[in-house]
Amino acid sequence: MRHKDEKLMERIFQFVEQFTVENLRSPTTIEIANAVKVAQSTAYKYLVAMRDRGMLSYQDGIISTKKTVSAK
Repeated sequence: MRHKDEKLMERIFQFVEQFTVENLRSPTTIEIANAVKVAQSTAYKYLVAMRDRGMLSYQDGIISTKKTVSAK
């Protein structure tokens, strides 16, 4: 697997948390891609990498972090 940009991971993570708190649902990969200005496939690959690193949960299109799980 190619190296993932740590700053982009952090931007995605922050967007996911903020979006989830504000909208009471997790963002779609299209919403993430548009927000951080990357292709949808790139957003998906980053979500998978972030899940594999334990940064967030990503299953069946639902994204959650420790903060957003405890806020529900």
